[in-house]
Amino acid sequence: MALDHSQTQFSLPVHLGRTGAIGPALASLGACAFGRQGAPLCHGMAIISDDCAALAADHSPLAGPAFDILDDPVLSAMGLRLITSDAPSCTADSLALAALLLRVGLLGRILDLAHGHLKSRVSMGKKTLSHQLVKASFSDAYSVMRLCVETAGLRQQTGDMAGLDFDHARLTTATLEAEKLMGGHGYLIGGTHQWGYVSMLLQAIYGPRP
Repeated sequence: MALDHSQTQFSLPVHLGRTGAIGPALASLGACAFGRQGAPLCHGMAIISDDCAALAADHSPLAGPAFDILDDPVLSAMGLRLITSDAPSCTADSLALAALLLRVGLLGRILDLAHGHLKSRVSMGKKTLSHQLVKASFSDAYSVMRLCVETAGLRQQTGDMAGLDFDHARLTTATLEAEKLMGGHGYLIGGTHQWGYVSMLLQAIYGPRP
C-alpha cells in the first residue's frame, strides 16, 4: 500500500511526534505507510509500547512469543521497548518516508522543549533567546523540518525516492544541533536527549540502506 497522502494520515506522524504521546506516535508509522496502526518490524527490529504493537510483514500484530526485548534504559524510562525478531519484516520506501515524517515531529518537540527551557533564561546580560546564534539555530532547524515535509510530499506524489537517505541524514544533523540548545539539561531524562535518541533509532531501523 502506498503512503497515504491524505491530510490526516500524511501529517499524523509529524503531529504526534511533536505533541502526542510517544506510543500513538510510533503507531502512526503503520497507519501512514500501510493504513494499519502499529510499529512495523523492519530489519528485524521495532520500538513498541503498551499502546503500540509491532506489525509483521503482513501488517498483522506480532505476538509476544515471536520477539525478544532488548535492554535499553533510555527507552525503558519512556515506557518503550526495543524488540528484535526473526519474523518476516516490513519493507517499503513508504515506511522510510513515514519514519522521516515522525522524526520531523520529534525535532519539533525538541525545539519546543528547548524554547520552553530558554525563554526565561538570561546570558551575557540579555535574554538567551535574543542572541543571534540561538535564533539562527532555531531558524535553521525549522527550515530543515519544512524542507523535509515538502520533499516528502513530492516524493509521495512522484514515487521518486532517490536521495531519501540524504533527507534522513540532513534531519539527523539538524536534530543533533537542536539538542545542543538546552546544554547539559537536555541530557537528563525528561529533556531533549531522549527524543533525539528515539529519532536516531528510527533512522537506524527504518532509514534507507546504502
